Amino acid sequence: MQTNGYAAFYWDQPPAVKLARQEKPEFIRQKWGETNEFSEEEPEVFVVCDTNGQPQAVAVGWYMYGIRLGPADYQMDYPSSNIAPYFQVKPGVYVYGNYK
Repeated sequence: MQTNGYAAFYWDQPPAVKLARQEKPEFIRQKWGETNEFSEEEPEVFVVCDTNGQPQAVAVGWYMYGIRLGPADYQMDYPSSNIAPYFQVKPGVYVYGNYK
């Protein structure tokens, strides 16, 4: 996989590969659009990789919140914090919200 641009709304570990706009699934474009009120791409869609560069999960991110989807046995290894709390809502599904 090749990186398709700067990841404006993704700063987690492990690394992620941003999908280009044309690679973004149609149902995501239809549901949430392609840009925010400032004409920035939003939401951004990423393939989250392990330390060997192998795909683990898919992340959909907005500026202050997002969702990460993986198989039922997927466990996030990124530590939750007060600034970026992650919550597991069902097996393999995590949500987060940042605040200032």
